[in-house]
Amino acid sequence: AFVFWNGRSEPLTDYWVVQEQPFTQTVTASGKILAARKIEIKSEVSGTLSNFSLNVGDAVAEGQTLFSLDGSDVERSVQERQAALSVARARYRAVTEVSLPTAQETVRQLEAALEQLNKQLEDTKVLFESGAVAKTAVDDLEHQITLQSSKIASAKASANAYASGGASVSEAAAGVSQALEALETAKNQRQKYAVAAPFSGTVLERLREPGEYVQAGTTVVTLIDPSSYYAEIELEERKVGLIEIGQRVQVWPESYPSKAVEAEVSKILPKVEDATGTVKVQIKLATTAD
Repeated sequence: AFVFWNGRSEPLTDYWVVQEQPFTQTVTASGKILAARKIEIKSEVSGTLSNFSLNVGDAVAEGQTLFSLDGSDVERSVQERQAALSVARARYRAVTEVSLPTAQETVRQLEAALEQLNKQLEDTKVLFESGAVAKTAVDDLEHQITLQSSKIASAKASANAYASGGASVSEAAAGVSQALEALETAKNQRQKYAVAAPFSGTVLERLREPGEYVQAGTTVVTLIDPSSYYAEIELEERKVGLIEIGQRVQVWPESYPSKAVEAEVSKILPKVEDATGTVKVQIKLATTAD
C-alpha cells in the first residue's frame, strides 16, 4: 500500500513564478530642508523705502529691482556732475578746435609780416648805402623786426600749449577726466539706492515696510533659490553602508507624507556626531518641495 500511494501521479494545482524585482530599502531618519542659495538683502545706504511692493512667496527674476530708497539728493548730484562734464568737454573742444587753429593762423600771419619787414630792411639798407635814406630808417625797421620776432615766439608758445601734449590741452583733458570720474562716482552711488536681485528666486522674508526709514546695513528682504533646496538628514552610523553618493532615493517630508520627492545622495559627511552617533547626509532634491 505504501508503494502504491507514493507512486500515484496527481496534477499540480498550485505554483508561484519567481521574477527579478528591484530591491528597495526604506531608511527612516530625521532631518530638515535647507537651501544652498539663501541671502539677506541689505541696504547699502540710509534712506526711506520708496518702492517696495514684494510680499513673502513672490517670485523674482535675476536683476529685478527688489526695493528702492529715496535718492533725490544723489540724483541731483548726478545731474550736477553731468553738467560739469558737459562744460569740461566744451572747454576741451574750444582748446582743440578753436584756440589751436586760431593760434596757428596767428603764427602764420606774424611770420608773413616778418618776411615783409625783412624785405623792407634789405631795400632800406641799399637806399641807405646810396645815401637816399637816413640811418634811422634802417634802425626803425630792425627794431620792428625784433618786436615781430618776439610776437612770433609768443604766438608759437600759445599754439604749442593748445597742441597735443601742450599745457592748455592737457589741462582741458584732465578736466574732462576728473568730471567723468566724478560722474561715475555719483552714478555708482545712485545704483545703491535701487537694489536688484542677485539671482532668480523667491522672497522668503520681508522685514521692512514701504515708507520706513532704514539705516545702511539693515536687512530689508531675504531671498532664496528654490532650485537649490536639499535635505540634510542624520543617519545612524550603522546604516551608512546602505547608501552611496549618486544613489537615487525618495524623500517623504513630514508636511506632505503622501508626496514622495525624487532625490539623490549628494554628500556624506565624514564625521560621526558624538552626541547622537549619527552621520549627516545631504540629499539633493530633484524637484522643489512645496
